[in-house]
Parts: sequence; C-alpha cells; structure tokens
Amino acid sequence: MERLAGAPLGRGWTQRSEASKAHLLGQLRGYVNQLRSLPRMSGQNLVAAVDGGPFLDERLPGPSGLVGPFASVKQFHTFLRSGQGPDPGHSNEVKRLLTLHDESSEDVCFTHNGLSSFNVLVDDEQVTGIIDWENAAWLPSYWEYTSAWHVNPQNMYWQDEVNKFLDAFERELEMEKLRRQHFGDY
Repeated sequence: MERLAGAPLGRGWTQRSEASKAHLLGQLRGYVNQLRSLPRMSGQNLVAAVDGGPFLDERLPGPSGLVGPFASVKQFHTFLRSGQGPDPGHSNEVKRLLTLHDESSEDVCFTHNGLSSFNVLVDDEQVTGIIDWENAAWLPSYWEYTSAWHVNPQNMYWQDEVNKFLDAFERELEMEKLRRQHFGDY
C-alpha cells in the first residue's frame, strides 16, 4: 500500500464535487468490469478462491474465515442458510429467501469481495490502485454488489455510491438482506 501513490477514496469524499466523484467512480466501474470479464476457471461455475480451493471471507462462518469451495451457486446458497431447505414451518421471509435463492443466477465471476472506499486509492482525480485482495474469489455475479452495499458502519455513505460503479442487483440485495436477518451477518 505504501508503494502506490494516493490515499483511500473515502478520505475527503464528502468535500469532492459531484463531477469529481462521478469521474472517480467511472474509473472504478471500468476496473470492476475488467475483473468481471476474466474467463472462468475451466468454464466451471465453482464458487472458490482463484486456485479453485477455499476462499477467505471473514464475514462467513468457517475455520479462520476460509469457506468452500462450492460446486455451484446453489450449494453456496445452502451453506449461507446453514443447510436449511424448504420447510412448511419457515416464516414467510425465509420462504421468500429460499425462492430468491432458487431463482438466482448460477453465473460466477471474479470478484474483489471487499470493495469499499477504504480499498480504493486515489491521487487527485486518478484511481491509482485497488488494495486488500485477500478475499478475492470466483463468486456469484451479484456478490460484489451486495458485499459493497453492506459496508462497515464507518463507511455508510458508500451505499449511496455503489450503484454508480457496480451494476445493481436489487433482487439479490433483497435476498442478502433476508439472509443476514435470518441467518446472521457473520
């Protein structure tokens, strides 16, 4: 981090003009699109680390934050709900979550898995780097969006910016809000 010019994007964000913000978020969108276009490992829809093994996400339950790999997005979703499947005793919200999981795309793409204003470095009007790649993995196509939207409490303004550099996944955001409500915000 010390070798890259610049400071975290969030530093002084509220003092930037709307044009400056749009310019920087446009650059970030371009970099994210490059990541999302990387070809999948062997054409598979594995939810996994870059090498096909377990990936790191401290927000998910697992030994030392390592989880997976998962053969499919559906298998990943089952893990996220602690193995819970259909049950007539579930609340309507959990039933809705199960429906959303079942209808969710199986698409996987390369994801930074931690984009926040703390992990993007800028120097004046130029994005100079994206840091903290330890959680990067092949994840469901919506994951970058919902993860960026569920930012840490010191970075709440970021929610207003997420749609400006990532494609919105509104149904999946509803899905993740329900999952976090009923199965934990790890």
